[in-house]
Amino acid sequence: MTSSSSENSSDSESQNENASPLLGVLKHFNEDPRVSGRFAFPCKVGSRPAWLEAKNLPNTSDLLCGTCSQRLEFLLQVYAPLDREIVEHEEAFHRMLYVFYCVNPHCLKENDFCKVFRSQLPAENPFYSNQFESNLQLGLEKDFCEAEVNVCVVCCLAATNICGKCRRRYYCSRECQWIDWRWGHKNSCSLHSFSSKTEGLYYYFPPFLLDISEEEPEEAPCLDDLTSNNMNSKEDEDLEETGSDSARDKVFEKFQLRVQKEPSQVVRYAPRDDRLEPLWFRKEGRILYESDIPPCAYCGKPRVYEFQVMPQLIYYLQRAMDSSDIKNGSSKVRYVKDILDFGTIVVYTCRTSCSLRKQMDEERFFSFYAEEYVVVQSAFR
Repeated sequence: MTSSSSENSSDSESQNENASPLLGVLKHFNEDPRVSGRFAFPCKVGSRPAWLEAKNLPNTSDLLCGTCSQRLEFLLQVYAPLDREIVEHEEAFHRMLYVFYCVNPHCLKENDFCKVFRSQLPAENPFYSNQFESNLQLGLEKDFCEAEVNVCVVCCLAATNICGKCRRRYYCSRECQWIDWRWGHKNSCSLHSFSSKTEGLYYYFPPFLLDISEEEPEEAPCLDDLTSNNMNSKEDEDLEETGSDSARDKVFEKFQLRVQKEPSQVVRYAPRDDRLEPLWFRKEGRILYESDIPPCAYCGKPRVYEFQVMPQLIYYLQRAMDSSDIKNGSSKVRYVKDILDFGTIVVYTCRTSCSLRKQMDEERFFSFYAEEYVVVQSAFR
């Protein structure tokens, strides 16, 4: 993104005007681990995170809300591998982005109640094959375990505690153990027929898979439309300069018009080489200059827009709570309706998707989960 100004505008003319984002729409939820587990590299909403790096999971302290210090809940994940031709290395053969969200309603007006983490692995790694079918077979052999370490039955983070009575339920904290006890383990703990799997696991948000496809291209405008658009563009610039309410409405109007092409979209993903820009929900809270985006905390390189979460997701999650499939499912859904509220969640990631590998010795390594940068435009006026 280049500009003649000293600061590069994120609305730069260098972006590919003919490129289209990839859109994610929800598919009916499926708790089958062959579809939604880590060996399938899923794009999904809700349920439990399918950890890519299966041993060195994020710490509980990494997943605390920056406003209230409450633990964040898993919202969604996007599988987004990057080719060597794009990032000039082979560390992102497998690559997953995770979004976590604070469900404390008092935090909704802040920008640090949402966090995004990046995990990636090269083709040669301790957990997966470079062939999809082989990974499904590997998952069968490992009984589709959620990780290579014990994970908490409530939040799916690495577990350091175990139920002292039955010694079959794992927890990351006393808080999660209390939730499990209150939600039913108290009654089943001493039963001889009890098993961790039959009692069920927990998730906060209802589960869906994401079906990814390209947005339909816009029809080519006629000459009269181009003339009209140029005039409207000049008017928009004048409104932006005055800072009037009309300018804010123009941004929201653009958002609405674009979303109408596919009203069910819940995620918009920008392929790395297309240089697309976010679809902002309203004027306030936009990123207008590249210099306003913090560089990668691990390599110092610039971050770029990669994807955004759309507010339509709120409607589908709330509607799902009334579904008999959710009510009769084997897992326990802790989601409270009306707890979500945002205009859009915009995610920026390291432009080079820098290596997250740390060498343990000459043959072994581990990869950590790197926090990326997120901008939340609230739905509040």
